[in-house]
Amino acid sequence: MNLLFNDLPPDVAESWLAKMQCQPATGWADVVEHAGWKDAPSVYLICENDNAMSVGLQERVSAMAGCEIERCGSGHMVILTMPDKVVEVVRKAAGEVL
Repeated sequence: MNLLFNDLPPDVAESWLAKMQCQPATGWADVVEHAGWKDAPSVYLICENDNAMSVGLQERVSAMAGCEIERCGSGHMVILTMPDKVVEVVRKAAGEVL
């Protein structure tokens, strides 16, 4: 729970943890036929308090994809803890003047 939900209150984290489902291990080694980030600009929202992926790893992954970088102080589940920041980043990436 501390890996994904480290910045949520324990009762809220437990609620979300109960909703999680297993992800099949198959498919991870498959060849991807299309990667959208190769055709369109992309943004990576680095979550500086993420316990699942270090900031350094997030920076390397985003650099490999040539992403624009945005940052926030969230843990791994930024859509739960900072939904307004996610909306701001998406709207900005879509070209909306904020």
